[in-house]
Amino acid sequence: MEFAHLGKLKVDPEVDERLISKKFPVPFLNGTPVRFVIESVEEDPRPKDFEEAVGNFLQLGKAARDHAARRVCAHGTKTEWWGIAGCRI
Repeated sequence: MEFAHLGKLKVDPEVDERLISKKFPVPFLNGTPVRFVIESVEEDPRPKDFEEAVGNFLQLGKAARDHAARRVCAHGTKTEWWGIAGCRI
């Protein structure tokens, strides 16, 4: 399946409903390359919403991360994201 912003996705060999992208650098994550895993998009009544959400996320950068950091850091012990946000806990 071809996916806007991510290109061709492959079916997860373990779960047929999951599609996996190649690794992409994500500005919000300081350019860290990550794979996107999209689940059940083919069964969704509005599959374009997935593409729009990914596109919106890929447009976020350091300014958005810094803006979100206070909220993320407030819950730092409850989430894996605290290290990415640069929280000092």
